[in-house]
Amino acid sequence: GSSGSSGDDDIEQLLEFMHQLPAFANMTMSVRRELCSVMIFEVVEQAGAIILEDGQELDSWYVILNGTVEISHPDGKVENLFMGNSFGITPTLDKQYMHGIVRTKVDDCQFVCIAQQDYWRILNHVEKSGPSSG
Repeated sequence: GSSGSSGDDDIEQLLEFMHQLPAFANMTMSVRRELCSVMIFEVVEQAGAIILEDGQELDSWYVILNGTVEISHPDGKVENLFMGNSFGITPTLDKQYMHGIVRTKVDDCQFVCIAQQDYWRILNHVEKSGPSSG
């Protein structure tokens, strides 16, 4: 087992990388840093795998790190998302459901997922630093 602090270098690299992605472009450094600490990596090996189904309850925010996903909207429109695009929840604690189907278009798609609670908390609280009442 390796001892010592879990890599701050990793986080620095991650922040460098995130900085280039549209999904994180308008976030402050402190928000990105917080998101880094809670994000979970997911890899989907094969193309055509369904990530979110129509009507499924959403509990995470997803950002594509590698690969392409396709969203088939209920109205028949199909949307392609690429590296740096995001899908899933919006930063609110309301129950949210998927409208349409999200599936991978290529092999070896990589994502980061951030749980709804974390995403909401970070976007709503880290950002608005200052005197907080309560």
